[in-house]
Amino acid sequence: MVKILIDNVKNINSKILNAIYKTLEFSIILFIISIYILYLYNISPLSYDLLASSILIFKVGLCTAISGFLYGFFIHKIKE
Repeated sequence: MVKILIDNVKNINSKILNAIYKTLEFSIILFIISIYILYLYNISPLSYDLLASSILIFKVGLCTAISGFLYGFFIHKIKE
């Protein structure tokens, strides 16, 4: 099962792979922003909104990373 998945990822078109990389880069940027906001909240917990916003940004980054990878994989499967 895992070997089949790895072989499918190796055969993905370069345009689709580039789109997957761009989505992963964007989600990593969102992760860094959310960690920085969480760090600011840890230094001086002025408002609960900082904590809530950092958790929300982290969730958005996680959903973006997963959906970008899955959409790229599904588009590759449809084009085959």
